[in-house]
Amino acid sequence: MRAAVLSLAVVLSSLSSGVQTIDPLAAFDGMWSNVDATNGITAAVITHSDAGWTIRAWGKCEPLDCPWKPILLAAVTDAFGAAISSRSSGSTEDRIATRNLSLIVDGDTLSIEVNTTWHDNSGRTVTSSRDTLKRSDVVDRVDDQKLSPTERALKRAYQSAFGAVIPHPAVFDDTRAVDCAGAGHAMTTAYSGRTDRRGNLLMLYASHDGTSITRSARMSNVLLPAGHFRVLAVLVDHPQTVTADGLRLWEAAQAKINTDHFDFAVTHGYASPIVTFDSTNVILSPREIGDGHNKQAISRALDRKSIRVDDFDILVTINLNPAAGEGGTSNIIDRFIYVGNFMHAKGPLSERDWDGVARTAYHQLMAYQWGWQRDWTPTCGGVGRELFGPFITAPALFGWEDLDGNGIPDILDRD
Repeated sequence: MRAAVLSLAVVLSSLSSGVQTIDPLAAFDGMWSNVDATNGITAAVITHSDAGWTIRAWGKCEPLDCPWKPILLAAVTDAFGAAISSRSSGSTEDRIATRNLSLIVDGDTLSIEVNTTWHDNSGRTVTSSRDTLKRSDVVDRVDDQKLSPTERALKRAYQSAFGAVIPHPAVFDDTRAVDCAGAGHAMTTAYSGRTDRRGNLLMLYASHDGTSITRSARMSNVLLPAGHFRVLAVLVDHPQTVTADGLRLWEAAQAKINTDHFDFAVTHGYASPIVTFDSTNVILSPREIGDGHNKQAISRALDRKSIRVDDFDILVTINLNPAAGEGGTSNIIDRFIYVGNFMHAKGPLSERDWDGVARTAYHQLMAYQWGWQRDWTPTCGGVGRELFGPFITAPALFGWEDLDGNGIPDILDRD
């Protein structure tokens, strides 16, 4: 969705008796999240200022949601000119399209209809979309005086950037984490709008004192970094690299990933690991699946073996083709991870090699499914990774730290 700029007026009035009327748009106030954030508007924040009531919205894009520019709202009036408190509207026009928005609020449900007239020579004429959003209210029980100055600054920044109440921001702020140019930053993330397994992810890149925000971003419908993940791992049968002993070494390497999460839980005093992987391994020939990048081709090959991809949370393909050196990919929409022959192996993989393949699949590429971005915690040629190893980034940014001292990691703490 392209950004929209609206210039509107807010209808406010008062009775001649001097008694102040109720603001007709007050019912729209708050942060709203789409109940199905796969298309359209994923979230909206409606706030009041001296300029009037403003909506800031995010449209579904990949990998990050696209922010709209702020839009001033006007109340809709009835045939007698009286404001209807449950309705508001706005419109905008730019070189690409004219968009008309109609908003209806009913308690904690907000409906937004967008009618777009296109004039970008794309062949499109008029399109319409409707999104349903729910109010995302968070009760703040945190005493700000118990937060560090940086945490307090970032808490205010979440409110300013997203209209979000984040009682205790998760922050990684280590001046040793720098890129090869020597630049670093404070990083904070917050998972919000959580449902069963998915939620929204807010991100702020800031100065080390938290007072200057250099970048903000939002992702919707990300897989939450917590729980039991069922993984279907397909090993492509290349005899030169995947030897008779390869499956045993691969299973041992997978077990080490679970050990990493178990050890983290133990050192933090948690009763159980935050993340566990239950992996089912299948060996397929290159002839059965082609180049390994096509999830549909792999699914068809697995169907012929009575294995349903939909029974798993993630499909992982390990394609150590000795004739093709390549890296890996992580498709969030398809829940598909591909690991290529990034080490350019020509012969049998050692135990250490298989450990590296497992870390790439389960620590790095899996992290993209959770919303991770490479620039969260800068490193240079791997230097600096020791600050949060064996994981790909600081555990706090996945919500794995206990921020309020109640023994529950933040990602699981619903209080």
